[in-house]
Amino acid sequence: MSLFVTHGGMNSLLEASKFGVPMLDIPLFGDQPRNAKVVEELKLGRYISKFDFDGNYDKLKEVFDDLMNNKIYSETAKRTSLMIANRPYNPRDLFIKYIEFAAQFGRIDHFTIPNSDLPLWKYLYLDFISLLIGVILMVVFIVKKTINVVKKSICKGKKNHKTD
Repeated sequence: MSLFVTHGGMNSLLEASKFGVPMLDIPLFGDQPRNAKVVEELKLGRYISKFDFDGNYDKLKEVFDDLMNNKIYSETAKRTSLMIANRPYNPRDLFIKYIEFAAQFGRIDHFTIPNSDLPLWKYLYLDFISLLIGVILMVVFIVKKTINVVKKSICKGKKNHKTD
């Protein structure tokens, strides 16, 4: 494979890097525009905005020709592939070491995420929300009672006033 045309998702980036293939990224959304810029900065490939396709494919042809003819992209991609293949640790061995560490030492408080053992009602702030709703209901109740008292006093004043 000489060139990998992709939307620029992280899995595509990792796969192309593993196999040492230059990339032509056409990012659509999410993390893809950022990933495409990283690809271009690292000289692993180039990217084209999805907005560059307005019926004219000259930009695509230019970028495609650059990727196929400029050796910097294929050399950088192959070098990255070699770096991945020869990384100083094996992911499987690293995983096994972490499992053995966890089995030997169990739960270690300073390695656990703070408040990971919170009950659901505290995690969702239900105590605060219920207090807030209670205060709002109390204010509404007091305002209604005040309005009723004012209405009664106004109506009572009108009834006592005689007209000739």
